[in-house]
Amino acid sequence: MPKIVKTLIILLFTWPALSWSLSSDKDQAIKIEADQLEIRDKENISFYRGNVRLQQGSLLIKADNLTLKLDEQKKVDKITMQGKPASYQQKAEDGPLMKGFASEMQYSSNNSTMLLLGQAKIISGSDVIESHRIMINTQTNAIQAGDANADSKNRVHMLIQPAKSDQTFE
Repeated sequence: MPKIVKTLIILLFTWPALSWSLSSDKDQAIKIEADQLEIRDKENISFYRGNVRLQQGSLLIKADNLTLKLDEQKKVDKITMQGKPASYQQKAEDGPLMKGFASEMQYSSNNSTMLLLGQAKIISGSDVIESHRIMINTQTNAIQAGDANADSKNRVHMLIQPAKSDQTFE
């Protein structure tokens, strides 16, 4: 079996499922489209370039470039997406469609984190978080936004919609 086929088969069974995703997503086939593909088997890395589209169940990633790094056990270690902007969306198990946009996104399975850099935006239903930098812990769903430097001009912007209520006030 050619190395490229082996690598793609390994990818299908090791793709990380984000904790807020539909539980059935991880059981779905992964479909990847790109203008170009380069696989460096000895380095456990593959590069997808040009109009990249990755779909697995409700997960949809669009990027100009996507880099996939595997560890020694051929499991996903790190995924980097770049675009103008790169985007992802995924249906939550018990909530709305989650969407993310940024110039660069980095998923690390070791840390269970998704880092969005450069004009980063997360949308959950009608709630929005925008910042230069957003970090999501995919195990705990904890979110950190903004720069560590308190003097930074890159402020965090949030839009939180009020909970719907059946009560009306006069």
